[in-house]
Parts: sequence; structure tokens; C-alpha cells
Amino acid sequence: MSGLKAHQKLPADWNEREKLRDKGQFWTPYWVAEAMVSYVAQDTELIFDPATGRGAFFDALIKLNRPNISYFGTDVDPEVLTEDIYSNSSCRVELRDFIKNPPQRKFKAIVANPPYIRHHRIDKETKIFLRKLCASITGFCN
Repeated sequence: MSGLKAHQKLPADWNEREKLRDKGQFWTPYWVAEAMVSYVAQDTELIFDPATGRGAFFDALIKLNRPNISYFGTDVDPEVLTEDIYSNSSCRVELRDFIKNPPQRKFKAIVANPPYIRHHRIDKETKIFLRKLCASITGFCN
């Protein structure tokens, strides 16, 4: 069982749950994280997670016991990046928005539980940015 399981329990308080929803934070169950990491860890030396959260995927990598694989992650919430798990030497996490400021490299292995934010909770500037990004990637405008 994951050491992070207690940290990933949904708060009982409605206001605390709303704070998580505002950030789009929904934690990946440990057994799902373990299966996902086991799958992407094949034939790679680095796993990238664009929305690290409290570290479910890195915890799964540690439990997989593959010391030759490093972990790189990003997250927009400075509170989750203070978790003790991220002090591991095979792990590097950065405070950044993956969509607005993506790493300038390609990754062979990516594992993610991206944030799910309802559209009415996204600010106008971000919606404009996302619309332009989508158009630049797909060639379609809406």
C-alpha cells in the first residue's frame, strides 16, 4: 500500500474540497498510479509528469524499484511541491504551468492525471490563451 494514501484522502470539509476543485486537483489512486508507471517505465531512463500533485506517480516509481529511472515533474501549486517525497535525489520537480510554460524537450515516457477544471472556473485570460494554443496546434479556430 502506498505511503501517500493518507495524503490523497478527499477532505471531509466541503470548503476544503472546493479549494481542490478550484485547482483541478483530483488524486490518482495508488493502485492506478502503480499500473500506469509500470507501463511507461519500460525502456526509459526518465519519466515526466506535468501535474505532479502530491507525488502518487513518483511514489509508484519508488515502489517499482527501478533506480535507473529518474522523475521530472511540474505543478502550479507550491503547496504540493513541499511534500517530503520530492526530496529524493532521483526526482526533480518545478513550479510551473506545463501548458503555458512547457519544458523545451521531448519525453519518451509521460504519465499524468491532468487537472480537471470546469470551464466556468477558468479565468478569461486563460481561456483566450487555450483557444489560441488549440488553434495553433490543430489549425482550427472556434
